[in-house]
Amino acid sequence: MSELSYWTPVENRDFESKYLSIRALEGWIYSDEELSKLPHVSSSDQHAGIWWIRLATANDFAKYVTKSEKKSVLEVGSGNGWFSVFLQRKTGVEVVGIDINEFELQQAVRVFGNEPVEFAYADIFNAQPHRKFDLIVLNGSIQYFSDPLYLRSILRTWLTPGGEIHIIDSPIHSSKTKATEAKARTRQYYNKLGADFMNQYFFHHTFNDLENFKVLRPVLMDHILSLFGRKRSPFPWLMSK
Repeated sequence: MSELSYWTPVENRDFESKYLSIRALEGWIYSDEELSKLPHVSSSDQHAGIWWIRLATANDFAKYVTKSEKKSVLEVGSGNGWFSVFLQRKTGVEVVGIDINEFELQQAVRVFGNEPVEFAYADIFNAQPHRKFDLIVLNGSIQYFSDPLYLRSILRTWLTPGGEIHIIDSPIHSSKTKATEAKARTRQYYNKLGADFMNQYFFHHTFNDLENFKVLRPVLMDHILSLFGRKRSPFPWLMSK
């Protein structure tokens, strides 16, 4: 069984414990057995609809990786590792998942330790690139970064020549007004849960904030597909080089 790698020292354990308490309250903490089956969940799972969408997005991205003939992928914000493992199984490429949530990373290693996927504790802003990657993907995680363009500048130093950065399954707003409205809803949501501290860690980005990213799949296309019974993510798919 593989072990968790540490590319940067473990920090901010207070945030991690608070974050995990909220995730548990929301029903996002899974047992080892449940994790081993993700993204497939029982119909009784409170997030079954979301997992159905995540599965569709994961399959689409895996097809993209295969078609692109890229050989390595770094997932930033890999959490419990389900997507990293799914991607490796589907494509056969080298996959590394990094996060600052040690609890979920340890679970990923425990559950998927026999898979050819590496998991590492790493603060992307302080870690030195151990190697370069053909693709970097943020799956449902860009909202936890305050400055996406600064993040892009850091991630580009981790790319091989011709490499790409992808953002999938995250809300991107069409205007500052929409982002402000969403921020108010988020604040109300976390305050109701007694987790107002999370408001400083959850950000609402617009397409203008991500001006260096190309939209590979607009939300409109997903709406059209849904009319034909093909359920897809309500979020856009963005890419930058």
